[in-house]
Amino acid sequence: MQIPCKLSIANLLIFCLAVISLQSCISYKPVLVKGIQSVKIKDANMQSATVEVKLRVSNPNTYKIKVKDYDLEGFVNGNSMGKVKVEGDKLVFPKKSEQDYVINLKPDVSKIISELPGLMLTKSAMIDIKGNVKVKALIFSRSFPINLQRKVTANDFEME
Repeated sequence: MQIPCKLSIANLLIFCLAVISLQSCISYKPVLVKGIQSVKIKDANMQSATVEVKLRVSNPNTYKIKVKDYDLEGFVNGNSMGKVKVEGDKLVFPKKSEQDYVINLKPDVSKIISELPGLMLTKSAMIDIKGNVKVKALIFSRSFPINLQRKVTANDFEME
């Protein structure tokens, strides 16, 4: 027995317009990284390191936002340190919130070692993290560019 399909082209068009309208109603305001609160170097050795970064993040939206993926590259004094891996659970930003969040970064230690002589002489460095973060709210996803910069000195780092 065949069930007749009552989905006409007009109904399909109305459905598509409703989905497009719903998507336009949900406008993402960018999640703002207001600053780097602290930097800690954890588990550092010649093969690997974990850098714990505490960020102040503001979500101005009226819905929670989940981070789905990161595509980040690290720089020291303008020189690429390669892709930066983010470890741990994905972040969730509650609606209308401003909080501190901790992320653990895994930089390419071999590239950082090449910068050490210059860092020892100048006693400071400009650290940049650039790339994109993919976020999701409800059923919609979007990518936002990230460009974090901070001049750091040896005093800024806490060793664990």
